[in-house]
Amino acid sequence: MDNEGFYDGKQLRITGNVMAFTDDDWKTVKMAIGEKTFYNPYTKQEETKYGIYAPALVGELIAGDNMFIGNEENNVVITGDGIDIMNGSLCIANDDYSIEIDPNHRLGRLKNLQDETLNNILNNIRDDFLFCVRNKNIKIDENTPIEKKNDDIIMGIDTEGNGRFKGKVDATYITAKEQYCVNSSGQEIPLIRGFYNPLLNRGWTVHINFHGRGIFLKNNNQMDINGNLEQLTETDISTDIFNCSSENACFCGNLEVKGNIYSNTGKITTSDRNLKDNIKPLTEKHIKFFSLLQPVSFTFKEGTSERTHIGFISQDVEEAMYKAGLTDLDFAGFCKRVKSITKTDSEGFKTELPDLDENGNIQYIYSLRYDEFIALNTHIIQHTLGKAEKLEQENKDIKQRIEKIEKMLF
Repeated sequence: MDNEGFYDGKQLRITGNVMAFTDDDWKTVKMAIGEKTFYNPYTKQEETKYGIYAPALVGELIAGDNMFIGNEENNVVITGDGIDIMNGSLCIANDDYSIEIDPNHRLGRLKNLQDETLNNILNNIRDDFLFCVRNKNIKIDENTPIEKKNDDIIMGIDTEGNGRFKGKVDATYITAKEQYCVNSSGQEIPLIRGFYNPLLNRGWTVHINFHGRGIFLKNNNQMDINGNLEQLTETDISTDIFNCSSENACFCGNLEVKGNIYSNTGKITTSDRNLKDNIKPLTEKHIKFFSLLQPVSFTFKEGTSERTHIGFISQDVEEAMYKAGLTDLDFAGFCKRVKSITKTDSEGFKTELPDLDENGNIQYIYSLRYDEFIALNTHIIQHTLGKAEKLEQENKDIKQRIEKIEKMLF
């Protein structure tokens, strides 16, 4: 109270369970400590609890079971579950690098603020990127040549949906839709319908079109050629896949051809001891496996020649392996892979998925490496010859004994 009997506008009042402060003679309460009813953003209900109600809290530590920091419009909400920013932007930076999330291009406008510290953090903000990780030591301005406009971007996505990565991309799922990609020299490479195959970690499946002929690259250079191999020349094919000359082609990877392969001589298979390990002789299991094999004759359902083939049924070979105690790791002549189908979404993106039967079980394609049976046949022939030689010697010994007995008797 002053000399004239008036109270100052700044007052303190304790009433009930509340201690309150005002600076306008109780027209409003500027701060209160105690029991008060408030809206709880977690329960979304009015609740009465003890607390501190003030326009500013300053200190070194705020601790509690729950956390909620937000404004009245909930444009920015910070809770124990994360940070939600509506109609805003985010920049995390140090002197060298920044991580910028800017869907509303607001960070660029903040650079105009008269704040030296803030402007140092936000210098050279990229308004054309929705998200980017940037090297701030590389300066980009209106004088930067167009071919160097993205030199500061380590990774990012611009407003056109284009991705920018400086360095290698290591991913488990990538889908490519465009018909061309551009190499470091600016040349367009005819890349068509690339899609990832998640089955058995088979990896990429990419269809490359060369003058109307197709090559599918699968599973770390595995190749599926659609068309005649002899039509492809050195200018058609990247030397990273295989090297071609006028007389030969050297493939690095697996080759899958739908159709016949014609050769004037024969194929050559690498069999260098220096390239092999775990070299062991065949065992009794292999002999039992051989005895369980079932050679058959057959025709192909999709064949047109109606010619009869002889060979094995892969499923029968698998059963014989099981009975002999061999696994698919013990005998590589047996092959089984997941049967797949290609699904195309509304945007034209393609993905290979497992082909399921009517009961939802994964279906497989069975095949055989007949070359692997050659060594098995050799082992059985040698084993049989060994037995025959032993029996021949035993017969010879018996014959000599009989001759001696006959001489003694006669």
